Amino acid sequence: MDGGIQAGLEAAVALLRPVLEVISNCRGEIDLEHPKKRLQEMAGSLLVVDTMWEDTFPEDVPLVDGSLWRYADPYGTHAIGYVHFMDKILVAVADPSRAVARNKACAVMVQILASKTALQHQLHDLRSSVERVTNHQSHVPSSAE
Repeated sequence: MDGGIQAGLEAAVALLRPVLEVISNCRGEIDLEHPKKRLQEMAGSLLVVDTMWEDTFPEDVPLVDGSLWRYADPYGTHAIGYVHFMDKILVAVADPSRAVARNKACAVMVQILASKTALQHQLHDLRSSVERVTNHQSHVPSSAE
């Protein structure tokens, strides 16, 4: 079984060769950015990411659980990661882990936005307008000054 260090290195390279070939052939196509960070860069503070337990999640909001669509179970034990805009839930994903549910919800929202160029532009314009108003309001002197 013990073939020495060289044999071990050769076995590791042989095992990793398919992965290394994919990476070397991608030419910058791999996006290794965290889904939550990517969503924040796309939407700023317009889209909010949150989690809650399934037994408290609204029962009338569809959610993704693996490859299935379903509704929350009032006795369920999964965490629900969701993305919302002005209290309207846009995407919800169930997973046993809160962190995984949150990240999956972000990834789904990023995929939706990435596939809809017009929606990206509308979101960008809305974000710019909100940030412009917010920045203007933060620079307006109060009457007490």
